[in-house]
Order: sequence, then structure tokens, then C-alpha cells
Amino acid sequence: MSELGLSAAQRDLAGMARSFLAQQTDLNALVAGTVPDPLWTGPQLRAAGDLGLTALLAADGGGTHTDLAVVVEQLGHTGSALPVGATALAVGLGEAAGISSAGLGECAAGLGLAALVAAEPGAPELFGKPSGDGGLVLAGRAGFVPAGAAADYFLVLARTAEGGAVLAMLDAGFDGLTITQRTVLDISRRFSSVELESVVVGAGDWTAGEQAEAAFALARDAAAVHAAADALGASTRLLEMTLEHVRTREQFGRAVGSFQAVKHHCASMAADLELSRAAVLAAMRALDGDVAARAEAVSAAASFAGDACSRVASLALQLHSGMGFTWEQQVHVFLRRVKTDELLAGTPRWHRDRLLKVLEPAR
Repeated sequence: MSELGLSAAQRDLAGMARSFLAQQTDLNALVAGTVPDPLWTGPQLRAAGDLGLTALLAADGGGTHTDLAVVVEQLGHTGSALPVGATALAVGLGEAAGISSAGLGECAAGLGLAALVAAEPGAPELFGKPSGDGGLVLAGRAGFVPAGAAADYFLVLARTAEGGAVLAMLDAGFDGLTITQRTVLDISRRFSSVELESVVVGAGDWTAGEQAEAAFALARDAAAVHAAADALGASTRLLEMTLEHVRTREQFGRAVGSFQAVKHHCASMAADLELSRAAVLAAMRALDGDVAARAEAVSAAASFAGDACSRVASLALQLHSGMGFTWEQQVHVFLRRVKTDELLAGTPRWHRDRLLKVLEPAR
């Protein structure tokens, strides 16, 4: 993030998170295919909990959504699979909505993994039907759940037949729950589909009403900001790799970075990243601010950064020339991650459509 946009404490948080995540991530082993699923370990998640990363949004965590998004950017920069952002978000949303599940405390401490289960924008919503004994029956399918196959708990976002929002906390071992790992472009993370068929949730593990409605909308917006922040971190790493390459790679007795065309491309990458930083930072702050202005800031960031980071990734590949296409180079790891982020929590086109709808009444 821009030095001008973050507080000193947030810059320190970003530096600490980057250092920690870099120590936990072996990209050479990832490319070699020697890292076992789910690409992270329980002790690593517990270490993140000891640092307070998984409890940033908990009642006693002392963090904000901006703080968490700063950490998520470092996940992208390091190529980490550690699902810190997803767990911290699920903990914060569950507590804010009034869910009393003990699993939230475990996940806040890094002793368990919570994954957010929600339909992708434009897909049919998951369905929740209150039962007569105070419970809830859930049905539906979420196509892309980060780290879903390794999750201990799921925070499910659904709607009732009347259109009201419900949030429910599930144990991964519930009957009627089917988790299937997906094959995706990104090799640095794992995604799963989660299907719910008449899954019964007891009273106390779900909530509805105004709190649920607010958490439902915040979850959607936070997921979009996290995807943009992750892409920003990954594309920043690609720019750093590209600059190092063009400074050291020689052609015709000169560093290729001395050629004007290469300079122009690098400048275009830097410009796209700076504009994306400004938009993503505004969206981060909107998650902690005025609800009325949040949709505009989030969709503006997601639509711009999604396209811009994708352009940066494409130029990085081209400026590495033939070497960039080799498996041994790590360019493809971050390019795959950026292209996957572009499709998560709403594509740039979906967010542009949403932005038009938000701005239409003001015209």
C-alpha cells in the first residue's frame, strides 16, 4: 500500500506479516510440486494465531478491516496459501452477527480454520429455512470456497424464502455437507466447492435479522476487497521480479531495461499499480466506514484493480521474454494467482455493472 495511505502501525503490520509469510512459504518447493495439500500446516496457522493475525477482527483483537486487508495484500505478495484472511473475516463476521459458536474462539486463536461459504455474485443464493425447534435447514452450493477442503468450520451466508439474510456456523463433519476440491488455474492456493443438502443447524449457531443482513452485505464487500488486495500484492511482486530481470538481463551488450520500449512497459506497470493502490485503499477504509458509500468504493476498486493487475501480470510475463514461459521461473505462480483473483467475488465486469446501478440514482 501507499506509504502516504497507511498509518505507521499499519506499515509495521504489513512488514511483520510479509516477513512471517515469506518464512512460511517455499515457492521453489511449490513449483517442484513437493508441498503436500493443503499447502500449509496446522503449526503455521497456530503461529499466525500467536501473532494475532487470525483474531484481527475479533472483539478483543483490536484490528480493523483495513488492517486485515493489509495482511491479505502480503499473502498475495508472498504467494502464501495460509488462509489467514478467510479465517479472520469469518471470525469477525460471526461475532458481529451474534453467533455464539465455540468454533469462533478456536479459529481466532489459530487452532482451527473457518471458511466463508457464499454463492458467487450472479449465482443462486444458498437457501436457509428456519425449523420449528429453533434450528435452521440449509441447502445449495457454493462453487469456490478458499481452503474449503481443509476447513474445520464453515460460516454460511444464505437467504430465506422471504429474502432475509441468515448466517450459520457449521462443523465440517455435519451430515449433508459435501466438499469437493476444485482444479483451478492458481497453483498457490486450494479451492473447493461446498454443497449443502438439508444440513440442520441448531439454535445458537445461526442468526437472522438486521445483524445478519449487515454481516451478509459486509462479507460480500470484504471478499471483493480481499481479492483485489491479494491481486495487488501479487502484481507488486511481479513488478519487483520484472525490474530485477530487466536490470540484469543483457542483450546487444546492454541491460534490456535500458531500451525505451521496456522502460515504457515498466512505467505502465508502475502506474497501474499506484492507481490500484489508491482505489483498494479507499475500499479498505470503506469497509470500516460509511455503509452508504461502501458499495461504490468496493466496486470501483474491484473493477479497476482487477483489470489493472491483470495487465501488470501479462506485461511481467512478456518482459521476462522466453524465460517467463518456463515452469522453473516463478512468474507463472503470481500470474495464475492474479488471474484467479480477477474472477473471485465478482468479475470486473460484474462490479462495473454494480457501480452503474449504485451511481444511477445520482444522475
